[in-house]
Amino acid sequence: MDGDVWQRHFIGGLWSGYVNSEFREPMTLYVDNFKSHTASASVEAFADLGTELVPLPANTTAVLQPLNVGIMGPFEQRLRATSLSAELSFLRERSHLHLRDRLFALAQSPADAKRRAIAERVILAWQGVSAGCITQAWSQSGLLKA
Repeated sequence: MDGDVWQRHFIGGLWSGYVNSEFREPMTLYVDNFKSHTASASVEAFADLGTELVPLPANTTAVLQPLNVGIMGPFEQRLRATSLSAELSFLRERSHLHLRDRLFALAQSPADAKRRAIAERVILAWQGVSAGCITQAWSQSGLLKA
């Protein structure tokens, strides 16, 4: 992800919309040490949204592995299932066409429609990851005592 995508689409778009519609209280967002994530412009943009940006220490993979397995694993499973379901629905809706033509139509969807569909699928996938799943993963990492 380049800095422009991070700044404009994630911070200015997704995160801004999320905190403005869902949360009014201060928040903390933990990020890796990717340059655009920790740039002063990012820190300031998040601060303007009431969010403290906290870069994780370098080389913390072993400590954070339970978070990856416990949170991202279920999220990725749900995202794959949601994507597969949406694509199968797309193909079913066009059952009057030959399979080759349906697959071609799926591949030729406009870029903005693909981006919107991905964003909707990500939202659905995150909604399927329970608070208990996240709390358990943080407890297993040793970074949070439940």
